Amino acid sequence: MAMFSTNGIGVTECYLRRTNARWRHVRHVHDDVNELFLVLNGCLSVDTPRGEIQARANHAVVYPKGLPHLPSSNADEDLEVIGMAWTGAVAAPDTAKLVQYDSLGRLRHQLMWMLDTPPGETAALDLLGQSVILEFNRLCSGEGPDLIVQVRRFMRDNLERPLQLNDLARAAGLNRCYFARAFRKAAGESPMRALTVMRIEAARDLILRTSLPLKNVAAQTGFADEAHMSHVFQRVVGRSPGSLRQR
Repeated sequence: MAMFSTNGIGVTECYLRRTNARWRHVRHVHDDVNELFLVLNGCLSVDTPRGEIQARANHAVVYPKGLPHLPSSNADEDLEVIGMAWTGAVAAPDTAKLVQYDSLGRLRHQLMWMLDTPPGETAALDLLGQSVILEFNRLCSGEGPDLIVQVRRFMRDNLERPLQLNDLARAAGLNRCYFARAFRKAAGESPMRALTVMRIEAARDLILRTSLPLKNVAAQTGFADEAHMSHVFQRVVGRSPGSLRQR
C-alpha cells in the first residue's frame, strides 16, 4: 500500500533552503500540509516521537502532516535542501520509511524542475509533485529498481528513435503485457508515460542551455516534429517550448 496518495494533492510551495552548520529548528507539527526535503549537501537530523532520522546527500525525508518533528543540522558543514510542501491524504506514518535514498536521481531532477516552474503554474507544479510522491512511494516499497534502471537506460540511449511499448518490452526481455504491468507497479507510472517525461526533460534542457532551433530539439529528443513537441509540452507542462525559451 502506498504511504502517500497522489489523489487530489495540491503543491503549496517548492523552495531551496540553505542553513548554517549546527542549525537547529524548534519542535513543531503541521496539521494541514505534508513536507518533503531532499538533502543536497550536509546532514539533516530529525527527531520524531518514533525515533531519530538521519539524512545525508541524495536522501529524501518526509514529514507527514500530524507528525511532530524537530529538524537540525548535526554536521560541521552547511545544510542545503530542496523542500516541497503539499496538501492531500496520507497514510499512517511509518518512521522507518520516512527517509529514502534517491538512487536514480529522479527526485532531485523533478524537484529542480519544480524550482524552475513559476508559482502561478499550479497544474504543472501539481503534476510534478505527483511524480515526486510516486517516486518516493516506489523507493519505500523497494520494488523493481533493476527493471527501472535497465529500461530508463535504454530510453536515454535511444531517445531520438520513435520508440513503442514493444521496443521497451524487448529491451527488458519481457513480453509486452507483463512488462507494462511490472513497470507500472515498480515506477508508479506507465512505460510510455515515463518515456514522454524523459523526452520533455531532455528537450527542456536543450531549450534552456542551447540555441538549437526548436525543430532540431524535437528531432534530437524523439518528437515527430516541432508541432508535436509543442503539443506535448502544452498538455503536460502547461506551457509551450517557445515560451520556455523566451523566459
